[in-house]
Amino acid sequence: KRQVVNAHDHIYKQSHLDKYLKAAERTGVTRTLFVASSARTILGSTGEKDAMNDENSREIMNMARQYPDKIIPFCTIYPRDPDKLEKVKRYVADGAKGLKLYSGHSSFHERPLDVDDMLPVYAYCERAGVPIVWHINLRRYRDEFRRVMERFPNLRVIVPHFGQAYWRPERELPWLAELIDTYPNLYTDTSLGTREILVGGLRSVSNNRDLFREFCTRYSDRILFGTDMVVTGNKEKTAEWIEAVIRACRDMLEKDAVSYTHLRAHETS
Repeated sequence: KRQVVNAHDHIYKQSHLDKYLKAAERTGVTRTLFVASSARTILGSTGEKDAMNDENSREIMNMARQYPDKIIPFCTIYPRDPDKLEKVKRYVADGAKGLKLYSGHSSFHERPLDVDDMLPVYAYCERAGVPIVWHINLRRYRDEFRRVMERFPNLRVIVPHFGQAYWRPERELPWLAELIDTYPNLYTDTSLGTREILVGGLRSVSNNRDLFREFCTRYSDRILFGTDMVVTGNKEKTAEWIEAVIRACRDMLEKDAVSYTHLRAHETS
């Protein structure tokens, strides 16, 4: 039985962890990197981008203290928070293994990625060896992202979701490939999203199988497995649903065909 590290997911509360760990055990996932989230990610469009970042960071770090062999905690910050650098330092001192940034997501992008007051955060992460899981929409913000990487070439960054390139892979996967070729500490992951984004992403990968097979073969040492299902108390997110998502995401990499249509059974919040 293969042992798998899930390098990208979110979780709302401690009370939601048990069902995830049960599903993870049944699907061979031995460790999970949980990235902290704002209310916008956890609660959807009704949540504020500047809310819950601290609370969810502490919640995930507390889970990691209980399950140090199963959970890898990444903190998060709101980029406009004037105390953001000191918060990252405190989180790392308290056990956070990395930082999650949403600022390259089209729903979170409020300022250029290389805005002056974020530069000390990048400099600290580069100097201290703190990796960043950084959502970057390459179609919109790759030039801004490139400017950051040019300034901090030793920054360790995981750009999740293939840099959003799974929607237009013929055009956009080469952008990600060029960045990976240029920056030796740049990685990506195979997570897609939750609910209809997951189903649509799996369909796109299936429809462009040769492109993704070639990309994953070429960059196998720079690609991490992830699910990004966002574990919450929503009624459809049972242990069985979580297990089905993990299996579908693994099948995308391990099998010639993926059965994913059953994941659409519940798509309500």
